[in-house]
Amino acid sequence: MKAFLAPALIIIFLVACNKSEKPTSQTSAGNQTLATQTAIDTTKARQELNTMADEIHSLFKKKDIAFIDKYMAKDGIYLGTDPGEVLNYDDFRAQEQEMFNDTSVSIPDYKISRRDIVIHGASALIVDQFYFPDISEKVMLRNISHARHEQGKWVVDMYSWNFIPKNEDVPKINQAL
Repeated sequence: MKAFLAPALIIIFLVACNKSEKPTSQTSAGNQTLATQTAIDTTKARQELNTMADEIHSLFKKKDIAFIDKYMAKDGIYLGTDPGEVLNYDDFRAQEQEMFNDTSVSIPDYKISRRDIVIHGASALIVDQFYFPDISEKVMLRNISHARHEQGKWVVDMYSWNFIPKNEDVPKINQAL
């Protein structure tokens, strides 16, 4: 018993004396700073995030690049449906502007069938699911985004488009490929 008591006391002492590292957060410049605890009203945040997500989709449908300029973080990462589409802000903006300028590309009036928002302090996850008829009427799309609250507003610093086939359709897709 004495053989276990000394190591146990040493561990307790070390844990008690260990000062935990203060949390840090990324700034838009990519530098780490000490995180400040900001009380977020989750009811208000949910309303703001819903409004932001609705406006992003509305502007996208109108082929209006303002959805990027207004809501996307300059230090964000933007992921398309293709494995090669891993874009920074400038590349994402250029790709969307090129698509919007192409008169042969139309954007259908799609409807969000499901939205989930998870808020954790000054950050949030937003998940939108919908069918995008010009791409597929049978395979649903899911947008997953991460937003952070800074300087009094929410900005999206990660946006990802994903195809989400039904599990029972995966063998059919594999066979077709």
